[in-house]
Amino acid sequence: MKESGPKAFAKRAALRVISVLFRKNRIVFESNPEFACNTYPVYRYLIDEKHIDGKYEIVWLVKDPEKYADCTLPNHRFIEYSKADDPLKKKIEYLWTIATARALVYSNRLLGKYSKSQYSICLMHGMPLKRTQDIYRIDDLCDNVVCMSDFFEDDLAEGFGITKNKLLPMDFARNDYLFSDRDVSSVLKCGQYEKVFVWLPTYRKNRFQQQYDIEENATGLPLLRSEEDLKRVNDWLSGNQCLLIIKPHPIHAKQLKELKMSNIRVMTDSMLAKNGVQTNELLGASDAMITDYSTVYYDYLLTGKPIGLTTDDVEEYIAKRGFFYDDVYSVLKGVHIDAADGLLRFFEDVKNGIDDKKTEREEMKLLLHPYYRENMSAVLGDLILEKISETIS
Repeated sequence: MKESGPKAFAKRAALRVISVLFRKNRIVFESNPEFACNTYPVYRYLIDEKHIDGKYEIVWLVKDPEKYADCTLPNHRFIEYSKADDPLKKKIEYLWTIATARALVYSNRLLGKYSKSQYSICLMHGMPLKRTQDIYRIDDLCDNVVCMSDFFEDDLAEGFGITKNKLLPMDFARNDYLFSDRDVSSVLKCGQYEKVFVWLPTYRKNRFQQQYDIEENATGLPLLRSEEDLKRVNDWLSGNQCLLIIKPHPIHAKQLKELKMSNIRVMTDSMLAKNGVQTNELLGASDAMITDYSTVYYDYLLTGKPIGLTTDDVEEYIAKRGFFYDDVYSVLKGVHIDAADGLLRFFEDVKNGIDDKKTEREEMKLLLHPYYRENMSAVLGDLILEKISETIS
């Protein structure tokens, strides 16, 4: 959220002066996890096709710059992302780097905008679903924000604090990866299964937003409340030559990583990165997805494949956090699952080619993805270069 008060005003004024007087040919990129979300495919296009590293210094904001000490990419630099509560001394390099950049390109953490001659674009990490008004606001500190559909315009304007004329009517760059030509199944060693299900639960607890904490099961998963539930699901998967890949939210990755079962595999962000696989490549390689209140639901609609929606704690979620929509299931279309038995029925239906919700999902896809086309990474990348050229002229 935008800082207020005399100190914040003075800080913004000083950074504006620095931004104008010391402008560098630099583009700063951010995503969380690093090299992921909607930023990475745009970055990849700008490097591979437009070769911007020959003209611009490329800076990635990362958690641990030492991790990239051996990087041989030309004209690249890695600096630590600075949090709002970091001491000023720690922030100096960070603030100088982003304030003097020609452009800021980000998906997850909000980088802001420091002068009129700087281009700042928020590629977003999801469209509105869970309530965010109290914890995540852009407050118009940018030039553009990607808006996937007119359906989301009012929610983005009111909930995130964005002037509507700053909204870019475009789809997400990461959705290019849903239709990747790579044989991701072989990379992840899951090509031998008859069906591959992927489960992406959203987080229930967060030490930074404890007012929204939802009661967790002993397993850390919705629906499956015990080891017996997990074993029962694993037995069905094993007996039917199917695999369930659980992709936990980063906040819960450590808890679920210890899960060891023959046909249930946990795949964290770090595991995907180690294999050079993006989350949406994993989704594209699956036969069906299970989720709950994660905006990855919007992405998966493009695949046309079945979606299971866990609902066992929806009332608690509404009471403690809430949604942008009074009736969240007017937006979330799929098979509602409120117990382990329902999960097994969903698996069985997918295995047998039964998909009763296909028409509903197709209608929602047309509503929520009117701007989708191939190579969104290139469309957004070209727009960023065009906007940068306008700041130079």
